[in-house]
Amino acid sequence: GNSLDVDTRWKKIMMIGVKLMRVCIDKAKQKHELVIVRNVIGNHDEQSSIMLSIALSMFYENDPRVKIETSPSPFWCYQFGKVLIATNHVDNVKPKDLVMLMANDFNKEWGSTTHRYWYIGHIHQLKQHEFPGCVVESFRTLAAKDAWHNSMGYRSGRDMYCIVHHKEYGEICRHRFDINMLS
Repeated sequence: GNSLDVDTRWKKIMMIGVKLMRVCIDKAKQKHELVIVRNVIGNHDEQSSIMLSIALSMFYENDPRVKIETSPSPFWCYQFGKVLIATNHVDNVKPKDLVMLMANDFNKEWGSTTHRYWYIGHIHQLKQHEFPGCVVESFRTLAAKDAWHNSMGYRSGRDMYCIVHHKEYGEICRHRFDINMLS
């Protein structure tokens, strides 16, 4: 119900989004044998996230090194050895409930892993909570503040992280990229 400032030219936004994601995917392919892309559906971009995934899946449909996840489920997980990584925007579920959701919905993966992580959005603040069997972490955003968020006093920083996981030992390092590094 909040009125957010966005460019109203949806075609322009989608073109930029697809081009930007293609640059990111192609850069990732230079370093990795397999690139998996999951656009997490959020409360402000449900249609855009789905459309972005569809466009990318069609562009990379014949590329065996790129997997675009197109499941409509708001919950997604990926098993990497003994590591289980899951994502959700958390606009419809409480972060504390994600641990049991993971154990229930992804029980096979839960049982064969020892390092489990939920990476979530919506909160737009750096927060990390360790629950029995799982870590739930939220991040800040790269998006600029719109008028509504600015008037409400939201002042979280803008950055993103590259988190490196080892198949056996879980998270082993992370790299932070601040939006100001672009200028």
